[in-house]
Amino acid sequence: MIDRKKAPKFNEIKDLKILEAELKHLDNNIPVHVINAGTQDIVKLDLIFEAGIWFQSKMVQASTTNSLLNSGSKNYTEMQIAEKIDYYGAYLDFNIDRDFAHITLFTLKKYFAQTIKILDDIVKNPTFPKAEFNTSINKKKQQFIVDNSKVKTIAGREFAKLLFGSSHPYGVMAELNDFDNIKINDLKQFHKDFYTPDNCKIIISGKIDNDIFDQLNNYLGNNWNGKKMLTDNEFILKTSKQKENIILKDDAVQSALRVGRVMFSRNHPDYVGMQVLNTVLGGYFGSRLMKNIREDKGYTYGIGSVVLPMKHNGYFAIVSEVNASVCKDAVSEIYKEISRLRDELISNDELHLVKNYIKGDLIKSFDGPFAIADKYKLLIENELTPKYFEEFVNGINNINNKDLIKLAQKYLSNDGLINVIAGKC
Repeated sequence: MIDRKKAPKFNEIKDLKILEAELKHLDNNIPVHVINAGTQDIVKLDLIFEAGIWFQSKMVQASTTNSLLNSGSKNYTEMQIAEKIDYYGAYLDFNIDRDFAHITLFTLKKYFAQTIKILDDIVKNPTFPKAEFNTSINKKKQQFIVDNSKVKTIAGREFAKLLFGSSHPYGVMAELNDFDNIKINDLKQFHKDFYTPDNCKIIISGKIDNDIFDQLNNYLGNNWNGKKMLTDNEFILKTSKQKENIILKDDAVQSALRVGRVMFSRNHPDYVGMQVLNTVLGGYFGSRLMKNIREDKGYTYGIGSVVLPMKHNGYFAIVSEVNASVCKDAVSEIYKEISRLRDELISNDELHLVKNYIKGDLIKSFDGPFAIADKYKLLIENELTPKYFEEFVNGINNINNKDLIKLAQKYLSNDGLINVIAGKC
């Protein structure tokens, strides 16, 4: 019987060991990271292409290409693709970010041969039919109009422009007329240039055996041509000297806040320390920002901060929506909490709590083969080794409050931060 009067034994996380993927190659030399684990007869297949916004020559070209890959192919209409995927109990997902495009297939192992056949045709032979293209563009335009009436979207768009510059891929934002300027041939050209075997990396996870790998190789490893598009895309980061921008929206009940600055990728030596510092400030529910601005002041339902790394750069951001009547007070309290990080050592108790939270959250994120695959995606995209996570945990264990106050003074000075307010303030 469990003695409910005694707390369970507390074990501190000292290190992290993860299941390493087996690296194989298809006949056309596409690298495949195989994670053979789990108890369910389910397979997850991730295709990763360097085909994000960074590589497009026209606005919305990359995102529209990715979203319309399953709108029709050489052998299947959009309806047939949807019906067959549904019939086999599978699921297809297409998404894109600033650097990469992803195609993900979840399928039962026993139907892998049937579903990989469909995916193969989608990847190699999309047709981008005119009717589906027009319907998608109209939907995107309507969604764009709706989203851009929201203060959080307005603030986010302006914040990105001020951080990176309006011509940088991390700061450039689509406008309504961009949806009218994109053409089907733009999508076909982007697909031809970037959805190629030379530009593809694969992660396959779940119950993987030789038969599954052979089926994968029979399709994606053969009859797929095209070299990686060589680009000379070099973009100059132009952070604005304007430190504050208030975008008035008279009908707003709430005001959206963004405070932050340009940071760096995961390879930077200060990345681990900034993750710890950020967690103290606003990276979990017990953070200082939550305690002050939500629990004590009642200015918002939620506030948080993030250090978000990307392939070429990254950024730090504090994000919230507050009642318009307390907007200035909320910004003032945010800067007070940032000032505390620069001026006062974090207590050992708080630092110990935050370290254990970060490590526990990291371990939880490796729960199951598909979660491990997601972590491997991070390694592949950032050209990191599997030892990265072990080194990350070691970095957390070794950092102290004196290191953190130096980082706060180095990266969180008031004159180095940009703040954007959309709404009323």
